[in-house]
Amino acid sequence: MSFPLNLPALLFLTTTFFSSNVFAEKLVPTKNSIAPFRTLSVPVSAFPETSTPKVTLFLWYGCDTCLNLEQLLKQDPQAVNWTRLPANILRQWRHSSKTFLVLREMQEPFAMDLQLMDAIHNLGSDFDTVSTFAAFFNNLGVDPKSFEENFYSLKINTQLKKIEQFEKAIGLHKVPAALIHHKYFVDITMVNSLQQFVDTIHYLETLDESKVQPKAP
Repeated sequence: MSFPLNLPALLFLTTTFFSSNVFAEKLVPTKNSIAPFRTLSVPVSAFPETSTPKVTLFLWYGCDTCLNLEQLLKQDPQAVNWTRLPANILRQWRHSSKTFLVLREMQEPFAMDLQLMDAIHNLGSDFDTVSTFAAFFNNLGVDPKSFEENFYSLKINTQLKKIEQFEKAIGLHKVPAALIHHKYFVDITMVNSLQQFVDTIHYLETLDESKVQPKAP
């Protein structure tokens, strides 16, 4: 299954909101199966000529919970329209994050990312260099030379820097996590199960989007 990622909408974020005050510390309590969620004090907005997705999921290839989440979402038709972004919380996640961006630049399906995650968590494969990533995807039909050229390109490095700023602005510390309607945030530490995580995202999707007014740069 291939997921639309809408990267340009997130890669041209204004730095106006990249401050430690952009997210509210107070959690919003909810009832029943919906977990508490955090509301950003200033909704994060893209430039006017682009449009941000309603739901953005943050993941890391080395996160087994992220893989389990994606397996769960295969049964959820609404999740097909959710955007994925690589979490780059730790420096050692950088190769994984750049690999994610390279696959999108090369217009490869998200199914390839899932195959990589399966290799990491279920086959015990080790990926710690660019060449190991390139060799893996070469077996799936991705040209290794093009992969490495993209990996070291200015475009990919610039994209990663903007994503790092974006994730810092929303207070991303754990994965999986999600940002909904520019301003509602939930991560795995706020829920009791992956199903509750998904249910909370669906609940936040139903909130009146007209009340969310992200500032333009």
